Amino acid sequence: MVFALLHVYPLLADTSCREDVRQVDRANEGLYVIPNIYDKGSVTCFDLHGNQLTNIREDALSGFSGLKRLNLSNNCISTIEENAFCGADLRRLDLGFNLLRQVPQLGCVNNLEMLNLDGNAIRDLFHTKFEPFTKLRSLSVRHNSIFHIEVDNFGTTSIKTLTLGCNRISCLTTVSNT
Repeated sequence: MVFALLHVYPLLADTSCREDVRQVDRANEGLYVIPNIYDKGSVTCFDLHGNQLTNIREDALSGFSGLKRLNLSNNCISTIEENAFCGADLRRLDLGFNLLRQVPQLGCVNNLEMLNLDGNAIRDLFHTKFEPFTKLRSLSVRHNSIFHIEVDNFGTTSIKTLTLGCNRISCLTTVSNT
């Protein structure tokens, strides 16, 4: 039972959530928008998995300045606007099991350490640049439809764990500078 819980909530089930952390659980409530939360600047863990979210707007996390962990898994998210996560200090972001067709532009999420994109509809890692994420240690894109990866996109990232299982990878390319 504990194993299943850790598997479903990989971003929130670690020991770094201490008593000084304010965790908000709005999971499985049928929400269509990210709710307005009182004193959102003090929220560090926000669980919104299992709702009906389809679009994450540019200002969705405005005011969540202390947010470190965000679980948006198991929604119906197909669109994430470019600056949707600006204003938050995200370290762990779970976008697993949504309807994303490409890796979202995460722009100002500079401290991201873990990104979960499992179970979406991502087809390639061709146009995705990971260099801006100098602290990204773990990227998981299992159970997508990835067939093409441009290896150069990982550049000098600090990714230690890249999980690609259950994809249809048939093409690895590099860009030649000559």
